[in-house]
Amino acid sequence: MSSPAGPVFVVGPSRSGTTLMSRVVARTSRFRSLSEVHFFERLWNPSQGNGVMTVEAATTLAARLIHTQHRGLFYKQGDSHDHDAEAREIVAALGEQRTPLGVYGAFLGEQAARQKGESGCDQTPRNVFFLNEILTAFPDSRVIVMVRDPRAVMLSQKNKWRRRSLGESALPRREVVRSWSNYHPLVTARLWKGAVEAGERAAQRDDRVMIVRFEDLLGDSEATVRRVAQHCNVEYSEAMLDVPQVSSSLASDDHNERGLRTEMAEAWRAHGGLSATEIKLCEKVAGDAMDRHSYRRDDVSVNPAVLGSWYAMLPVKLGVAAAMNAKQIGNPVVAVRRRLGK
Repeated sequence: MSSPAGPVFVVGPSRSGTTLMSRVVARTSRFRSLSEVHFFERLWNPSQGNGVMTVEAATTLAARLIHTQHRGLFYKQGDSHDHDAEAREIVAALGEQRTPLGVYGAFLGEQAARQKGESGCDQTPRNVFFLNEILTAFPDSRVIVMVRDPRAVMLSQKNKWRRRSLGESALPRREVVRSWSNYHPLVTARLWKGAVEAGERAAQRDDRVMIVRFEDLLGDSEATVRRVAQHCNVEYSEAMLDVPQVSSSLASDDHNERGLRTEMAEAWRAHGGLSATEIKLCEKVAGDAMDRHSYRRDDVSVNPAVLGSWYAMLPVKLGVAAAMNAKQIGNPVVAVRRRLGK
């Protein structure tokens, strides 16, 4: 079975299992999982065009991508110029094809080759809002859109800021505040809906895009992973199920666990942590998309006092989130329009 020459992109709403899926894909002999490098918006926007860059600009872009890959987005140490030598090699190999997307693609391939693979797997969730650009720039690519129950996503996002207290002591305090500000039931549900709909639109018009429910990955693992392997044009093997567990915002003791844990599919119900009001707000905003992906709605009642407190907190959280995310999303108006499908 032949493999596509291009990379794999695992995308979807944040906290929907993109990292876990990328690890499944990386268990093949051909693909290698990379970090969330956040090329789109943080380093390049389509409005900037995809013209040929100067050697200096292309080298700077490649170095920033490499730095994020090695140092992470929030745990950075050193400087991107530490990787200039490696970046120059990438740019030199491109010749006159040193466009922003060309540099990005060359980076994905080079990083995979360093791990003795053939193609890279970018697991940045927000790439779901840039599938038009991805599918055009990488005609041999494959896209996997992860979808997870939005209430599970909400609980995971709600608890994300607690990672520092759950063992990630190196997590910068700024990231704790950013994670806290990013959660609001109305906003989180609307972003989930926007990401799911962006993935649906792409899957309807392009067979290079497949949608996978997180719950199916855990509950019907072999059949789901077989479909993933077929989609990516690689042979299925049981090794694809033997993945290291991803650190969860619901637990801090899973770092040495392996395999796909079925019980995590409905963990949000067993764990608690969402009020009936949060659940109701989620279902009000995202209910139609939930129905399309077979997520059963709960019959819960709203607590007026809790509802009022969430509406009161909305402008506060939006203001803090806008300030904390400014460097990552670029033009906020453009970013919001993409997320709303406009």
